[in-house]
Amino acid sequence: MHIVQKKTAPSVISAMVVLVCLLVLAGPAFAGGGKEKSADNTVKTEQSATDAQPQTQNGEETESADDTDKKRSSLSINTGAIASVNGEAVTEEAFNAQINNLRKSYRAQRGGDIPADELEKLKKQVVQAMITKNVLLQNFRELGFSVDPDRVEQEIQNVKNKYGSEEEFRKSMADQGYDMERLRKEITQSLQVFMIQQHVVKDVEVTEEEMRRAYNSHLDQITQPETIRARHILVSVEEGASEEDKTAAREKIEAIQDELEGGADFAELAKEKSEGPSSKNGGDLGYFPADKMVPSFSDAAFALQPGEVSDIVETRFGYHIIKLEDRKDAWLPSFDEVKGELRPQLEQQKAQLVFQEYVQRLQSQAKIEILRPDLKPEQQ
Repeated sequence: MHIVQKKTAPSVISAMVVLVCLLVLAGPAFAGGGKEKSADNTVKTEQSATDAQPQTQNGEETESADDTDKKRSSLSINTGAIASVNGEAVTEEAFNAQINNLRKSYRAQRGGDIPADELEKLKKQVVQAMITKNVLLQNFRELGFSVDPDRVEQEIQNVKNKYGSEEEFRKSMADQGYDMERLRKEITQSLQVFMIQQHVVKDVEVTEEEMRRAYNSHLDQITQPETIRARHILVSVEEGASEEDKTAAREKIEAIQDELEGGADFAELAKEKSEGPSSKNGGDLGYFPADKMVPSFSDAAFALQPGEVSDIVETRFGYHIIKLEDRKDAWLPSFDEVKGELRPQLEQQKAQLVFQEYVQRLQSQAKIEILRPDLKPEQQ
């Protein structure tokens, strides 16, 4: 029973893993964060509009909005910045590196480039994620935290251990556009983000009342479906087999059926003649719900009573004979039976929400500018 989908811990080998996590955690990061600005952010926006007007202070004229735009344009041209977070540049070089990595991964998995319309959406998402990452890294410095260099080296070693040799590790890094300096930097940044997250959610707890409320509101997900325990004997038929091969397989399963009708032990015959992986267990498939097997197999199996043996059943895997061993009706576990599993799931969900709110608050307080018009979110 999984009321809350569990997240897989991210690998530090790819910076885009961090970016994807941040995209999940935070909404659009532009001009204050989202469609609805907080009260604090509204004040900031109004103050920024006031500050943009030419004023004099101590007899000197401050920068106008036009002057600010000129400086912003100059920043983009001179430094290759595509965005800025509290005055710190998000560089085009770093942005292009992330996009190139994604395109390489896409080609490796699907054999072609990312479609143009998807690529344009992806670019905007990457910018948002890089902005959010920068907001968090700035927050890390403000909190006065530090990452133990030994921890960084240990994570690098953990990455290396996933490869058969140093040569394979270096080749994989080169294929992804990495060198040791970049890997060390991105592992360090991943650990920094992780440390902030741990700091923010360290006091998150789930009460008994919250668990009971979740239990009562997810009864449909907690209810265990009807299950059966069955054995089967399989004579396999390969996909695209000739009619001659199918006929031979059919004759073989019919001969097995004759042996069963003659009193042969089902489990022993399965060990001897079944061609499925369960043959070593006497064809025992254990307990399973109806949706675990292909429909034609489940329909036949669930129609049986304990002790009954089916007629020959055809599936895409071949020909089967099924024996039903046991049946368990659908049942609802009690709260006490599931709360041990329910608590960590709810804690994870609550921690994610707390951290998401924290990130969004940081973004609403930050001065965020996207300098390339083609990378600005559609809402803007």
